[in-house]
Amino acid sequence: ALGTDRGIRMWDLYEEGFTGPAFGPRTSGARGWFAPTGEVLAARAPGGPLQVWDTTTGRELLDTGDTRPGTDRVHVSPGAGLLAYCPAEGPLRIWDIGDRRILDTPWTDRVNGGCGTGEFRFTPDGRALAFATTRGVRTIEVRTGREHPRIVTDGLPQLAFSTDGAHLATLTPTTLRIWRTAVPDSPVLHLPMSGITRSDLRLDMTEGAVRFREGEAPALTVRTIGVDTTEPRVWEHAPLSAAAFSEDAEVLATARSRTYGIRDGDGRLRQGIPQAGECAAPCR
Repeated sequence: ALGTDRGIRMWDLYEEGFTGPAFGPRTSGARGWFAPTGEVLAARAPGGPLQVWDTTTGRELLDTGDTRPGTDRVHVSPGAGLLAYCPAEGPLRIWDIGDRRILDTPWTDRVNGGCGTGEFRFTPDGRALAFATTRGVRTIEVRTGREHPRIVTDGLPQLAFSTDGAHLATLTPTTLRIWRTAVPDSPVLHLPMSGITRSDLRLDMTEGAVRFREGEAPALTVRTIGVDTTEPRVWEHAPLSAAAFSEDAEVLATARSRTYGIRDGDGRLRQGIPQAGECAAPCR
């Protein structure tokens, strides 16, 4: 998207030309924020209102009328149903784009208005917002206020969801972790990090990689860390309640709730032995 004196123009990278009509603020100083799939753009000119536009037709979808300065923390939800942003003085504002109305969100009081020093972002299903705090991550459903299980980190984290929302990467100055969002009792990946400046965290579970920018201009680099790419692996949906190796470390016994499993020492299923059994009482 390019801001021009005719409005915002969409540039087709493959065809190398403008596509669709001009729309939005008629100034090269306009700022914009895309929905994840690019079909919608939130934009505002300096001193102008925050608005939402259809990038294909150029149709205005929402005019918030909000011209307050500092409105630069803006997110459009996946599916383009919601707009969330922080004015300079807060608190968080959330609009239903289709209904053109602001939502009542009293639950933002639980996260200090939702516009603290940490970042926030929509979950991939577009139903909830995840907030980075000094104690970790709090995820709250926008329309109901229901809170998901909390994730505890060692400081204020950067956040990145996998595309299906099943996993979340958190990055602090000292630690990179990947969590299962449904059962975030402990991370499935934990790597210590040095105190170098990092930004633009991304999690790609399909490619098995975590990516981020490292350092500061003009010496920026993009770093990629493999996430268990040595052999196929299926993430378990429930955490283990106990695990123990045999004396020679060739056999691993695992327990979760009322089931147990027997595996090779490297975690692979042990051939010739039933994969799981049931316990009459909680397994130990």
